[in-house]
Amino acid sequence: VDFSIPVNNPLLWLTDSPNLYLLNIKIMRNGVLIDEISNNVGFIDYSIGKFQNSNLIFINGKPLEIKGEELNSIFN
Repeated sequence: VDFSIPVNNPLLWLTDSPNLYLLNIKIMRNGVLIDEISNNVGFIDYSIGKFQNSNLIFINGKPLEIKGEELNSIFN
């Protein structure tokens, strides 16, 4: 089963403000409930683009800073 549900102007999920919506799905057969599930969902807008000559991931229009280190070793 494929379906879509339009959501107009949802509040976006942010790390400092994780706006969540409760999604309820019910499957009915001949008017009788045969299955049901509920889950929290959030909405984000993501893209990959250039910022100050670097390729970055953008979450809700803001660059996402990923911190870490790269360790390379050669074993003989």
